[in-house]
Amino acid sequence: MKIATGDIMRRIDKRAVQESGIKSEVLMENAGLAVADFVSDLAAAGKPSCVLVLCGKGNNGGDGLVAARLLAKKKNRVLAVMFARKEEVAGDVKLNLAKCARENVKVRHITLSKDFEDLKKEFTSCDVIVDALLGTGFRGAVSGFLSNVMDFVNSCPGLVVSVDLPSGLNSSTGQIAGACVKADYTVTFGLNKLGLCIHPGLEYAGQVLVADIGLPETAVDRENIRTNLVEAADAALLFPERRPDCNKGSLGRVFIAGGSPGMTGAPCMSGLSALRSGCGLVTLGVPESSCAIVESKTLELMTRPLPETAAKTFSLKAGARLLEMLQGYNVLALGPGLGRDKDTASFVRMLVAECPIPLVLDADGLTLMANHVEDFAKTKAPVIITPHPGEMSRLIGVNVDFVQGARVETAREFAKRFGVVVVLKGARTVTASPEGEVFVNSTGNCGMATAGTGDVLTGVIASFVAQGAKPLNAAILGTYIHGLAGDLAKNIFGEHGLIASDVTANIPAAIRNTLSK
Repeated sequence: MKIATGDIMRRIDKRAVQESGIKSEVLMENAGLAVADFVSDLAAAGKPSCVLVLCGKGNNGGDGLVAARLLAKKKNRVLAVMFARKEEVAGDVKLNLAKCARENVKVRHITLSKDFEDLKKEFTSCDVIVDALLGTGFRGAVSGFLSNVMDFVNSCPGLVVSVDLPSGLNSSTGQIAGACVKADYTVTFGLNKLGLCIHPGLEYAGQVLVADIGLPETAVDRENIRTNLVEAADAALLFPERRPDCNKGSLGRVFIAGGSPGMTGAPCMSGLSALRSGCGLVTLGVPESSCAIVESKTLELMTRPLPETAAKTFSLKAGARLLEMLQGYNVLALGPGLGRDKDTASFVRMLVAECPIPLVLDADGLTLMANHVEDFAKTKAPVIITPHPGEMSRLIGVNVDFVQGARVETAREFAKRFGVVVVLKGARTVTASPEGEVFVNSTGNCGMATAGTGDVLTGVIASFVAQGAKPLNAAILGTYIHGLAGDLAKNIFGEHGLIASDVTANIPAAIRNTLSK
């Protein structure tokens, strides 16, 4: 599903009016109708009977006035409140204010805190509050009088339905600088908005309905939107073909290099997750002294000992040996439990430069590349990197808050600059391609914020590469399946008790669930 920023949506609206001949008042009528129909559906479910519609002076408020008028026609008890004087409104908003007057839909105008105090009882007695205060053009922080209004709305017992997006939310970044309405539902128009799909905006949007308001496809297509929300139907299309006469060789071979003292579990989790994701064979390359430990942990994984340092991590000599071992394998996953010895850093740089097959780089492998990111532009084969925000901050030399505040653009710019697929992990994981396409994942939960789930993801992505998926598709699909497996595990264990192996155990169910869509 394509998702847009506020700027993109305003250009689409403008193009629809100027080039396609659709009147702006028709788009506003369609938007208000979508809201009114949704609220009426809630009424049909026995929920609302009294509706309070809060309107700003901009086009978002105009959408709210249309909704108020149409809800009144449907015999709901409606009170519309506009937080502006009559003389402040213009254009289609003024037109709809006049329509409300003609149809005896009362609109109260409030500009003072005193007037708001007189209305508080109405706020608490209504079953539904429609938030049409601020739209996609809003930037900055809500403060003062309107901030108090929003805070009070959030304390009211009624359901809150936001028009296009919750007021106070930045539609393009999902960030909130001041007060913000916390909606139970958001009816957004034309396309989903990026700010509704990523945190923290996701937490304020509630359940999102994307309503068709008649925007021409040509107006949308001209924007060449490059940001997408990945849902089940999208993921289902990305599975590599699985023939009925397949064998373990034809289903792909994964080589995973990792492990060090105290962290031998990491490559094991990656390997088991790769197998659970459908590949035919997985081999773990580990420092030679760890081989016996690793073999005692798993039955289905093969092991290969590699030269080690005095610290029992991979030595530089391990790089040449590993390159010899890769013949016949489809992908190398490098990093889980690797350790950060100086020789190991040289080992990682050698493999990034010389690996002849697709490489999935994670964990300590990324940390060891932090001062050598230019090497990513010189690789022989496709590279997928899977940093968490801390690892990404080290790669680009900024603080974690910067990364988290601009997750989409951070991933996109790194992928384009260095020609790698970036999987920026976290709530709503972001995958970016070297061509600038971005895919926001829709699965996963905070129970997955636990040790080892990143190692699981590495194995899942590597498995799909080995089975024949293109690196970008493997990253998108792997991220979706990983998150869904976590969601299924949450249904069994809850968020507090979820561990990485629970995610691995639910990978087959996640695949089955997705393929059934």
